[in-house]
Amino acid sequence: MQNLLPNMAQYNIERIEADDYLPIGSTSKFPSELGVASLCSGSGTGELAINHTVEGMAEHYSFPCATYVPFMAEKEPWKQKWLMENGFVGKDTCLFDDCTKIMDNDAFCVNHKKKCNILNCRRTHILKSGFSCKSWSRANVNFKENRNGMAGMKNELTSVKTFNSTRDVIVATKPDIFVFENVESIGDTKDDDSNLSIVVDTLGSIDDEAYLVHVIHIVATDFFIPQTRQGFIMFPGQLVQSCAL
Repeated sequence: MQNLLPNMAQYNIERIEADDYLPIGSTSKFPSELGVASLCSGSGTGELAINHTVEGMAEHYSFPCATYVPFMAEKEPWKQKWLMENGFVGKDTCLFDDCTKIMDNDAFCVNHKKKCNILNCRRTHILKSGFSCKSWSRANVNFKENRNGMAGMKNELTSVKTFNSTRDVIVATKPDIFVFENVESIGDTKDDDSNLSIVVDTLGSIDDEAYLVHVIHIVATDFFIPQTRQGFIMFPGQLVQSCAL
């Protein structure tokens, strides 16, 4: 795994010209440090992938760039321990124990052992979130009833609650880019009342339509992963008024 991720990042970088994925069209304006934060952080593979990608870009295009982690949020204690022990959490990183309590200043920071204010964290350039898919998964016995959970903003559903909390964090921290992922059964953008359509519309209306939200359907095998899983990524969520990337 240690060699696989940077090799995959380098492989993809070499297939694409810089102007294709850097909106500014010039690596000379690329920030020297990128703040990569996450909610529903899991085991930190998203941060790891972004870090290796940035390292590959810096090497390939010969410009200095590093990453830091302003904040993470993970509810499971064993995952919190994994993140703390494996270099994802720096001394200034806030590791919140519940993403749904962050904006109420009621989330406990495992790293600093107190309740921290997310607005005091370092700047976030990229926010990654895999907000809960439990309500929308086909494995859920209430899957059919939950298909349009976003339409009624049923906050008792974990998927709706974590999404709303993530939206509030975006409003507060104003990342340049956010990356969301969720299961394929979240819905279809052709259906205006589907969970996916409402998620996309809600994200697109943040700060007077400051973000351009693109939806990509992904298949695990396209990324050399021996699984048949499919899903959606909402990306790049690029800030229109002042994109720093």
